[in-house]
Amino acid sequence: MSFYAEQKDGLVERVKGKKTDIFAKDDKRIKTHYHRGHELYFLIKGNTKYFIGDEIYYLKEGDMVFVPKGVLHITCNDEGTYISRILITFTDDMLDEHMKPYLAELYENKFICFSDENLPRIEELLRKMEMEYGKKLPDYEYIIKMYIQELLIFISRYRIPEVKTQLSEAQKLIKKVTNYINDNFDKPLREEETAEVFAVSKSHFCRKFKSVTGLRYNEYVNNVRITNSEKLLRETQLSITEVALRCGFNDSNYFASVFKRLKGITPYKYAKKYRDNKKKY
Repeated sequence: MSFYAEQKDGLVERVKGKKTDIFAKDDKRIKTHYHRGHELYFLIKGNTKYFIGDEIYYLKEGDMVFVPKGVLHITCNDEGTYISRILITFTDDMLDEHMKPYLAELYENKFICFSDENLPRIEELLRKMEMEYGKKLPDYEYIIKMYIQELLIFISRYRIPEVKTQLSEAQKLIKKVTNYINDNFDKPLREEETAEVFAVSKSHFCRKFKSVTGLRYNEYVNNVRITNSEKLLRETQLSITEVALRCGFNDSNYFASVFKRLKGITPYKYAKKYRDNKKKY
């Protein structure tokens, strides 16, 4: 099962309707996934919960959240809830060099709120982006690129600092669990033992973890381990076996199997691609 979802660069998309219009029921609903580009999710109407990596955010009308590239995420809405949102997607190469601090700020604080005074500035810019993307007149991609950079500057200027989202007790628990997994991915992380760490029964633990993250416990653990293995494969000369061991896999063959299933490429080919590129320079 792959968690990658295709994404168009510079996409400006609006979705409107009931939860059942956006998600099919049962196993057909949208799964936890990731993209190769960044996302900005602006909620126009309704309320929603957003799980991003090991963080959980509650969004109300006028809130925005940043989803970094390559990070697992999913939105969850109550049955019958009406939502309307605009989704902006972009890649690193759409940003000029001077925009790096603004992107770093979003990485640091993904949840974004605006005052009633400044919210119309953001909404007007989003309307311009939506109109430009819809009409697709000559050079619209260049204009959208400029609008995206303007949006990142506006977010930095007008966001309300240090705003935190409110979580239920179950969500607070799972947030602690995902933090624990990210801190200990290189160690054995058996489901029943992790449940014991947080003093809950395994059955209760399984249900809550899946309901909050959209993933089974072992699926989440494997994704965290594979994400960390990518960094080692890109930036070191470690062998595949050593990378597997450092990321919590006792069996390098199993590591290779999971890596290919999630990333669509073997860890050997992935490492070779980056190491060959370094040799050119």
